[in-house]
Amino acid sequence: MPADLQKAREIFLHAVGQLPPEQWDEYVADTCAGDAELKQQVARLLQVHREAGSFLDRPAVVGATGDFTSGPVAAGDDTSVRERPGASIGPFKLVQVIGEGGMGTVFMAQQVEPVKRLVALKIIKAGMDTRQVIARFEAERQALALMDHPNIAKVLEGGATESGRPYFVMELVKGVPITKYCDEHRLTPRERLELFVPICHAVQHAHQKGIIHRDLKPSNVLVAPYDGRPVVKIIDFGVAKAAGQQLTDKTLVTGFGSIVGTLEYMSPEQAELNNQDIDTRSDIYSLGVLLYELLTGTTPISRVQLKQQAFTEMLRMIREKEPPRPSTRLSESKESLPSISAHRHTEPAKLTKIVRGELDWIVMKALEKDRTRRYETANGFAMDVLRYLADETVQACPPSAGYRLRKSLRRNKTAVAVATVFATLLVIGASVSTWLAIRATRAEGLSEERLESEKSERQKAVEAEQDGKRQLIESKLAQARAGRRSQRPGQRIDGLKALGEAAKLALELGLDDAHFQDLRDEAVACLAVADVRALREWPGDSRVIGNQPLNDDIYSTSIPAFDSDLQRYAYANFDNGIHVCRLADGGELAVLPGRGVQGAEGGLRFSPDGRLLNAFYYPGVPDQPTNFQVWDWAQNRVVFRPPYPLQSAAFSDDGRQLAVAKKAGGVVVFDTGTWQETTRLQAVTHSSLAFSPNGKQLAVEHNMASSEVEVWDLATGTLTRRLSISHIGTGLANAMAWHPAGTLIASGGGDRNVYVFDVTSGRTQTVLRGHHGAKFR
Repeated sequence: MPADLQKAREIFLHAVGQLPPEQWDEYVADTCAGDAELKQQVARLLQVHREAGSFLDRPAVVGATGDFTSGPVAAGDDTSVRERPGASIGPFKLVQVIGEGGMGTVFMAQQVEPVKRLVALKIIKAGMDTRQVIARFEAERQALALMDHPNIAKVLEGGATESGRPYFVMELVKGVPITKYCDEHRLTPRERLELFVPICHAVQHAHQKGIIHRDLKPSNVLVAPYDGRPVVKIIDFGVAKAAGQQLTDKTLVTGFGSIVGTLEYMSPEQAELNNQDIDTRSDIYSLGVLLYELLTGTTPISRVQLKQQAFTEMLRMIREKEPPRPSTRLSESKESLPSISAHRHTEPAKLTKIVRGELDWIVMKALEKDRTRRYETANGFAMDVLRYLADETVQACPPSAGYRLRKSLRRNKTAVAVATVFATLLVIGASVSTWLAIRATRAEGLSEERLESEKSERQKAVEAEQDGKRQLIESKLAQARAGRRSQRPGQRIDGLKALGEAAKLALELGLDDAHFQDLRDEAVACLAVADVRALREWPGDSRVIGNQPLNDDIYSTSIPAFDSDLQRYAYANFDNGIHVCRLADGGELAVLPGRGVQGAEGGLRFSPDGRLLNAFYYPGVPDQPTNFQVWDWAQNRVVFRPPYPLQSAAFSDDGRQLAVAKKAGGVVVFDTGTWQETTRLQAVTHSSLAFSPNGKQLAVEHNMASSEVEVWDLATGTLTRRLSISHIGTGLANAMAWHPAGTLIASGGGDRNVYVFDVTSGRTQTVLRGHHGAKFR
């Protein structure tokens, strides 16, 4: 570069970077005193810079209503010209000003012939009719006319007004910037990527036509609904540059010292003052910035960061400052991360996890400062995004450690040289120190001190682990308390699982009985919350028939039966039958005729699907051939009544089988579809019954000469396991439950304990003590 041109450049950079515009002329006059040619060169650079406009100003964007949503239009800008709302330009009647860009004013216009439609009409701004601005405006018109793509705003026609101001007409895009659309509709990262791919294809189309956009940003990428689907439209090729062809005979070649584009989205090569060497990869960089913003909510270098710097420092940051990876930017967002994640309909931790890895690589490849390392084409960029969406291997990969090291060394040559000297001195000093340290470590006292320190650290680690487990126990307890307030049994079951995990941690820590009592109490609350609510609002007292109290030795309170979904319950009154009600509000669904219905526990029970209800009748009631029957309560009819008295009954988990224990001895299994016998078992009387989860085995519990649980194979009708309770109780054992895996059985013993058996080995797994009654539910 000639010495005088270099000096003119230095004066220009100091003026625009350090001084307000009103002081530029005075500064140039003082600095270039006596050198008219130098003063003329600097003045020319400043003039080009003024004409380029402010790089950080946003052009207006057509909103969803057809109005531009940013960039207020000054009322007096065009008062001296005839082109204003109400005026006509050819077949177009100007309706209203909807925006104003760097070079032209955009009107919404009504085309009256040959077809009637609303269009966008862009006219060169008054006062902007310099040769360079007109050339750029005409270049925009020609660039758009060359292209025919569904994702690029179409140019309909062009011409000149009566005053000679050029204009062109294009389709009216009633859309919003893509970032705003994605945030307002809370699109997920995957949905944003799917919307991004057509943008790449549209840019590829422009590149094939020899057009570089050079100002891709959200306000130039609009999203508008078409047939109920979002469609992207790229607008504003006002700063487009022809690649390899001349658009008009007035094509603007960007002058020395002129910068075109928007700083946050500008490629490093655009940030060079002498930026003649711009190619399609500049748009690839801008696409990378756009994708970065769609994923993280911010650009790699934010507008705030740029505005805090002088002009030359802004350009240096764009050329040299390496942006953080998108996942790193999300991790550093801290307080704003929940808001960013909410706009992407994703949990904060999951959003960072989604972006980390392949999406990081794809974005950072597009944002490479060295354009030879970027994607070669916009289609290549789109194909890598599509590979990610299809869960295929992407071509982008993180830069190697060697490349990053070489790049860092080139950027910091002076610092590296100084660091090398210090490192050499440090190595020499470390060598001497190491030799002295070897001699010192022979001292016996140092070894003992080290051992003591390690012991202390281990103790601290153990205490920290125990504190963490205690906190986890409290967290699990809180989870159970929150879950039991839910009306959905699934959440209460989750609460029980959390309590089980807490109990396991408590055993590991060896906590006292008070902690276990809290866990037991909370477990009971999780199980009983629905029953407690129903009993609290109980409509009557089953201990009374008329005004005569019942004998508790023979009759028990009428405990309600609940269906498996906790949507309904049933209870029995001796004077007016069986009532089936809604649990939510107590509303009565059915009343079944059942005079003399036994109200004891187990007297009523729903089938697993809630369709059937079995009922026991107490002995001695006249005209009752049996003490048991099964109701289809919705149809108010009896569907099954065995010809013999029963001791107990139980449905299988799928409701397809019903097992009954006869008072005279033996157990019979019925198919609930046909009510035909399928199996007879020679089991003893006084039995309670429970099917295994898969319905292939039946546990029979009895308490006669000894307390036992028998396990029968229903396919063969044979006894496969006999489980003995060591202590003979004083009351009848009347409750059993299988583990969901079918490996354990819990049985309520008459000694007020619960015994848990391993079905495979027949051994007692554990005994749960401390119950206060001989009967269990």
